[in-house]
Formats: sequence, structure tokens, C-alpha cells
Amino acid sequence: MDKAWVWLPRNSLEYEAGATKFVVESASNLGNPSEMFCPCLLCRNVCHQSMDTVVEHLVIKGMDQKYKRSKCWSLHGDIMNEKTPNVDSSENEAYELFRIHLSTLDESTKKSSPLQSGTNSTGTSKGSKKNCFLLDCDNSGEQVAIGRVCSTDPEDKVHLCPLGPNASKIWVEVSKIDGARVWRPNSEIQVISDAVGNWVAWPNKHIVFM
Repeated sequence: MDKAWVWLPRNSLEYEAGATKFVVESASNLGNPSEMFCPCLLCRNVCHQSMDTVVEHLVIKGMDQKYKRSKCWSLHGDIMNEKTPNVDSSENEAYELFRIHLSTLDESTKKSSPLQSGTNSTGTSKGSKKNCFLLDCDNSGEQVAIGRVCSTDPEDKVHLCPLGPNASKIWVEVSKIDGARVWRPNSEIQVISDAVGNWVAWPNKHIVFM
């Protein structure tokens, strides 16, 4: 059972297509029931939901972290065998696809904006957006997300709050640990899964460039 899609940004068409394929394949494996266990972050394979609802939950909420990292999605008809990809290979495959996607975007940006020049007061190029890993704010050292540094200007605002010193404005592309808390939570964004496809402020000491 393909697992690479689950590591892609949830707001991408590839993720939605992967989630849909997963549900269709699972239904076939399970004998086409009217409902199945929903592996989303909220239901956690405890609640049964319709096929459409499972897809919707996976896109909106993301998959439960423990099940997401499992080698075999047995509750959905997945069978462990020698060819079953491990978590690292699925994750790496998704990241490779994502890096190719970012490279394509970067090349497109360079071609459409050939006169990008100059730097701001922090030394960050105005036209560049550096790809990076976000490390856990609780100092565990774990990589919780992949994103892009878009600004390090202390006066720049993120959700109406000034960025401040020693921090960067990040566009979050991929969640690696959905339940990891963000540095500055608000009413809408409290954990990394909420931040995908949105801006967050992040301390520079917890940013590692690719």
C-alpha cells in the first residue's frame, strides 16, 4: 500500500489524490463496507466513518501520527511482507518529490523575476525563500516541519504580531510531526498540522537550512 502521499502537504492535489486512493483501496481490501475505521488525528481508528468522510478528515485533520508511521496499515487491509516500504523510505520518497516541486517553483520564479537584487536589513535576499527544516520548540531536536524562510525583518508581522528579533517568518509546506506545538500559537494555529499552508513565526535557533 502506497504511503508516500501521507507525508506531502495536505493542501496539495497529490495528497488528496493519495488519500482518495488509500480509501478506495482500503474499501476493496475490506470487502467494500459502508464504513471503515477513520485514521485521522481526531478519530484515531476508534470511530467508523463513511468513505467520503474518511477522505475529508485525512485532508483537513491529517493522519494520526502513530498510524502514519506504522509500517503496515493493517486496519485498512494492508498486509506486511518483504516488499512493504518502511516509514523512512516512504517519507524520503515524499520529500524527494517535494524538493523537485520546490526546485521547479524556484526556477520558475527566477525566470519570471530576473532582476531580483539587493538585501534587506537582515541580509536576507528580498527575492529568495530558503528551504528549511523546523526543529521542535521544546528542544527535543526533532524535525517537526519543512518550510521556507520568507523574512527575518523584526518589523514584519505574522498574524498581526511583529516578528521581533532572532526569529523568522516561515511558510509551512510539510508537517512531519502533526501534534508538535507551534512557537506562537493563536486561536487558529496551535500545532504544526494547523500551520501547513500558512505563515508562522519561528525562532532562528530552531531552524536548519536544507
